[in-house]
Amino acid sequence: MPRKISSDSELEEVQKIIDVLAVLPTRTADQDDYLETWGELVEAYEEQSVKKGKKQKPFVVKSHHMGVTSGVDPSKANKLADDMEIDAFIELNKRIHPLTGKCLR
Repeated sequence: MPRKISSDSELEEVQKIIDVLAVLPTRTADQDDYLETWGELVEAYEEQSVKKGKKQKPFVVKSHHMGVTSGVDPSKANKLADDMEIDAFIELNKRIHPLTGKCLR
């Protein structure tokens, strides 16, 4: 059950809960209410901290590996090379007579 946030360590724990709920592809009505309640409690805590003159932590964007690489993906490059070799082999075989083995062109 959500309750008033009273410390920075509690705020960090609540932010973890919010992060999990926020990225769910679909949420139930109860989960939406829970997320909204936590958001309001975080906002109240942050406003209270500012009034007390407490310095806020700087906003930091953390990177997360999402399976994306910059440049050329080696596995895709290898597949492309294989596909090109197969295409070239098929094209070459189209020009060779199946019975005589002589070039048709």
